[in-house]
Amino acid sequence: MTARVRLATDDDLERIVQISARCFSHPWQREAFASDVARSWTRVHVAEATDVPGAPVVGFVHYWLVAGEVQVMNVATDPSYRRRGHARALVAAMMDEARRTNSESVLLEVRATNVSAIALYASFGFAQTGLRERYYDDGEDAVLMAVRL
Repeated sequence: MTARVRLATDDDLERIVQISARCFSHPWQREAFASDVARSWTRVHVAEATDVPGAPVVGFVHYWLVAGEVQVMNVATDPSYRRRGHARALVAAMMDEARRTNSESVLLEVRATNVSAIALYASFGFAQTGLRERYYDDGEDAVLMAVRL
């Protein structure tokens, strides 16, 4: 895996929306991402696959920095580029930013059946803190996870 992670710009919005649409049953709209790219208390990082000609954007992490906490909104990798370490690079960049901003904790929700994402988060020290039953539209539960920094 060769990935470069950087802050997203307006030029990345279309690709972020495409990845979101490929990964989520209820993806965020372009306007929502555009608003968050512009806000001082939000971050959207993208991963570029530098081992692919043209280094396409293949994933993103989207989170809020609020009251000493990081709330993860989305982590997504284009299905064509999964299992190559891009999500790991994105989560590592988010964790670095959380530490730089002196955040106390990072919080997220993940589908209970997304065992690969749960394992990824656990590798960064996240632990399950709760469960939201039937959280998703299809009735699936959300596992609440957090890590203290």
